[in-house]
Amino acid sequence: MFSLVTGLFDEFYREPDEFKILILGMEGCGKTTIFEAIKIELNHRGNGAFGAVQPTAGLNLSRCRGDFGSNLVFWDVGGRRALIPMWKKYAKEADAVMFIIDCTNQDTQRHSRAIFEDLVTQDVLAGVPCMLIGNKCSDVNMATAVATDWIGPSPIQKVAPVSFLYLPPDHGQWGHLIRGMCRWLVTQCAMAKATNL
Repeated sequence: MFSLVTGLFDEFYREPDEFKILILGMEGCGKTTIFEAIKIELNHRGNGAFGAVQPTAGLNLSRCRGDFGSNLVFWDVGGRRALIPMWKKYAKEADAVMFIIDCTNQDTQRHSRAIFEDLVTQDVLAGVPCMLIGNKCSDVNMATAVATDWIGPSPIQKVAPVSFLYLPPDHGQWGHLIRGMCRWLVTQCAMAKATNL
């Protein structure tokens, strides 16, 4: 069923220079908040402020037109345990993955890292650019510790381009970070597409 939906999307709605970006992470890590911030920043709507965000029950989808020459379609997939087995199916259809890490919750970090490593070791993410995002980071030291823990020993560097970005608790500081993240994703997706032609 999922392949049918993505096939129809590609056939009727996908534009030539468009990339599908999958947003993954455990429930409560901030995926949907980041998703909403991306929509506001890239679609130039509002002043960057947004109200209360409801958790994703299944899938949120949004096409964003940035100023970097390509459109991005973001898939915000729910992080409830019942939805996690479906992540592999979504990952196989994605051009890039954003994996959100809650830097304030050690238990969630351990569980989400195990799931992320499972996606990597099963080659689901082979060649797929991955942006790891440390969310709710209170300072650079916290972000550095999380990045070192996640990227250092991870096999992900062997199978795909990977980068790490941390987002501070103050959403007002996110604008330039989101734009930089999206530029990195577009560049990596375009390079991956060029090598697969």
